[in-house]
Amino acid sequence: MNTKRLALGTAALALLGLPVFAQKPVLRVDPSSPGQLGKPVKIIVEGIPGDTPVILFDFKLDPIWTKFGLFRVNPFASFVIVLPPIGADGTSTFSCNTPVCDFDLAKPIFYGQCITFSDRKPWVVRGISDLTITEMVTGADCPPCANDVTPDPKIWALETVTSAMFLPGCGDYYEWESPGTFIENSDGTCSLTGILRAKEDHLKRFRLDLRLTSRISLSFNAAQYPPSGCPNLSGVLNQVLSIFGGVLNPDEWRYYDGISGTLVGLGTNFGTSFAIEKRDLAAQLGFGAALRVMDYGLNARLRLRLTSGLFCPGNANADLHVLISKDCQ
Repeated sequence: MNTKRLALGTAALALLGLPVFAQKPVLRVDPSSPGQLGKPVKIIVEGIPGDTPVILFDFKLDPIWTKFGLFRVNPFASFVIVLPPIGADGTSTFSCNTPVCDFDLAKPIFYGQCITFSDRKPWVVRGISDLTITEMVTGADCPPCANDVTPDPKIWALETVTSAMFLPGCGDYYEWESPGTFIENSDGTCSLTGILRAKEDHLKRFRLDLRLTSRISLSFNAAQYPPSGCPNLSGVLNQVLSIFGGVLNPDEWRYYDGISGTLVGLGTNFGTSFAIEKRDLAAQLGFGAALRVMDYGLNARLRLRLTSGLFCPGNANADLHVLISKDCQ
């Protein structure tokens, strides 16, 4: 998408001081969230014909009260897009095909708000739309990487071992042998695959094939949000949570209530295999969701049922703490 960065400095603040004509624009995205990265996307604004819409997009909320209403997205947003003037049919549409992996707005969750300005100069603010939450998923075109997590003691109060999976009694801490592959689809499913090795003994290895289903998010099926017992904030320090003035906001996360897959032994773990099941809580995905850091990640609580082998526990619990990144280099 070609974006125009609008100079919203002194000029914008001056505009915000002008009288307002009450007319609230409507902002929507087609297809509705989540959209698939690499597929056509339309941004649509409904408002007064002739008015100019300006869209503010950002990955975080920074509310500012003005006499025109509440800016949930700061006017100095990361991305600002000026749409064509609203036509006689009361709409303005911006269409694009998102380039695979290169489009910053294709991060999993971003927030949008629209401001419309009158068609006559000097411009005056016509109104501010409600907040729109939009999700983009990668699909199989360019899957992000899954990496180990280095715990940040300012975020998390539990153990500080760098790892991706904790499997007590069977090698304990496991790390990615090379970055895993995370694929999220617009049908409400995703997968995580790759090879994990024990930190203290690299000959102990497992091939992980994890499948997550039944997505639950505010923009996908808000009536079920959040799933029972979620969010999981185990070990997260209170001071980093948004309800205590911090930056971590679990309301931005999405969840997967279906968890299944396999863990197949390699190396000295050869012959030992587990079936993966949901332990208790839904898997959670988002900024801070891996619990140990504020970066974008995944946390899943797994129940492992032994299907072959003897030297690992017959049944075990495992915890995944995984960073998700599109920059796989």
